[in-house]
Amino acid sequence: MDIIEKAKDLVGLGKELPEGMSEFSNEVVYFTVPTRPTVRQQLAYLGGAAILPGAEMFIRLWEGAVALIDDWKCKTIPDINDFDLDNTDDLAATNIILWVGLRVREHMNKLDEVPKN
Repeated sequence: MDIIEKAKDLVGLGKELPEGMSEFSNEVVYFTVPTRPTVRQQLAYLGGAAILPGAEMFIRLWEGAVALIDDWKCKTIPDINDFDLDNTDDLAATNIILWVGLRVREHMNKLDEVPKN
C-alpha cells in the first residue's frame, strides 16, 4: 500500500461523500464542509473568521473553519470542538490548524467566482 492509500485509509477516504459537501484531506487530517454554505453557515464562518491582519488572524481562520466543518477525522486533534489551543504545544497541531484554516478560506473565497467556459 503506497503512502497515498495509507493516508486515505487513515482518514477514511473512499467512502461516499454526502451530497452538497466538499472534502479536504492530507496525510493527517480529513474534513468536509458544505459546497454551498447557507447564509447562516456563511455568517457563522465570517463571525469566526473575520480577518484583520495581525496576531489573531490564524486563530480566527481556525474558528471560522470549525463553524463549517462537518465530518472531522484527525488523530492529532480528535475533537475540534474541545481542543485547547492554550494548553497544547504540539507543532503538528499548529500545522494542521494553519492548513485547515487556509483551505476553508480558499473554499469560501471561491464561492463568488464565476465559472469559466
